Amino acid sequence: MMTKRSRVSRRIFLGGGIGVAGLASNLLALSADSKGAYASSAISNMLDITDISNNASAIAASFAGLPFMGTIDPKVNGFDPMAILTAFDVGKVSKLPSGQTLREYTFTAINKTILVAPDKPFAALAYNGLVPGPTLRATQGDHIRITFINRSDTAHSMHFNGIHAGSVDGLIESVAPGTQMVYEFDAQPFGLHLYQGFTLPLTTHMFKGLYGTFIVDPPQPRPQALELFMTLNGFVLASDGQNAKPGSSSATASSSKLSQDANNGPPDSNNVYAVNTVAYHFIKNPIAIPVNKLVRVYLVNVTEFDALNSFHVHGTLLNIYRTGTSLQPDETNNTIMLAPGQRAILEFSFKTAGQYMFHAYQGEYADLGYMGIFDVK
Repeated sequence: MMTKRSRVSRRIFLGGGIGVAGLASNLLALSADSKGAYASSAISNMLDITDISNNASAIAASFAGLPFMGTIDPKVNGFDPMAILTAFDVGKVSKLPSGQTLREYTFTAINKTILVAPDKPFAALAYNGLVPGPTLRATQGDHIRITFINRSDTAHSMHFNGIHAGSVDGLIESVAPGTQMVYEFDAQPFGLHLYQGFTLPLTTHMFKGLYGTFIVDPPQPRPQALELFMTLNGFVLASDGQNAKPGSSSATASSSKLSQDANNGPPDSNNVYAVNTVAYHFIKNPIAIPVNKLVRVYLVNVTEFDALNSFHVHGTLLNIYRTGTSLQPDETNNTIMLAPGQRAILEFSFKTAGQYMFHAYQGEYADLGYMGIFDVK
C-alpha cells in the first residue's frame, strides 16, 4: 500500500527517467546522494563484468565493494531465498462431496527478527516464519480454506486478491492475538495474485513482511517450464536494529522504531532492496538455468514507499503476461515496470551459455541489494 506524501519522491524521477538515461546514468546521479556512496564502484563493476569469462564466482567477487555483500546462513532466518524460488505450496488436497477439489492451508503470524543483509536485522511480521509467506498454488475453480492463527503481538487479518465475497475480504474483522479465523473462497480467476495483512494502519502490517503470493493456474496448464517465484521487496532498518537478535520471535524493541506514532508518521524510505528478502543473495548464489530451457518467473512487487520497481534481464527478451490472467503475452521487452502490488508472469530462455544479470533498472535499488545472476549452462 502506498503512503501518501506531499513531496515528490526522488524515486519517482528515477523511475520516470530510466527509459532515457538507463541504469548507468542513474548510478552516476546517485554518486552525489547519501544512499549512493557506492555508486561509482557499482558502475565500474557493472562495466567490468563484460571482461569476466563465464565465471559466476568471479562475477560475484567483482561486486565485493558494494554494501550488504557478506554471507547469511539461511539457518539464521529459518528460510532460504533460493528455496523460495521453487517452493509452491499446494495445500492439503481432498474432495468436497460435490467433487470440487478442496485445498486447505494453515497460516500462523508471528513476530520474527530476520537478517535482510549481513548485520542488518529487520523486525518482521511473518506468515509461518517466512518473508515472503508461502507461495500458494491452486487451479481455477478449486475451493480454498485458510485457517489463520495469530500468534503475534498485534491484531491482523488476511486479504486475498482475486474474486471472492466481501465477508472473507479481510477488512471487516481483525484477528486478535491468540485467536484464529477461517477464510473460504473459490480460486478465481487464473493468474498471479497477492495476499497480505490488511489491518489499519497498513504500514505496520504489510511492509513488515505480511505478504505472499497466490498462483491460480488455468484449467489447461501452461507449457512445461522451469518455474521460479520472485518477490521484489524493500526494508526500512531501525536505528537500534543492531541490538535485535536474528531469528528471535520477540521483536518489540526494533518494532517500536519501525512503527512510528501518528505524530511522526510512518517511515518513508527503504534502506535495503532484495529479491526474496535477502540483499544480493542471487549475486552470491547465481540461479542455474539450462541453455534453451523455457523459464517462467512469477514476479510480484511488494516494495513499499516507492512509486515503481522494475525487473531488467540481460541477454534475452521477456514475454510479459501482466497479472497472468491471459494466455497471450501483453508485450515483449527486456524490462518491466511494476507499481506496488502489481505482478506479472515472465517467460524467456537463453540461447547461449554464460552469466546474465537481472536487476532493478533504478540504480538506487540495484545499488542497495537488488541484483542477481542467471548462470546458464
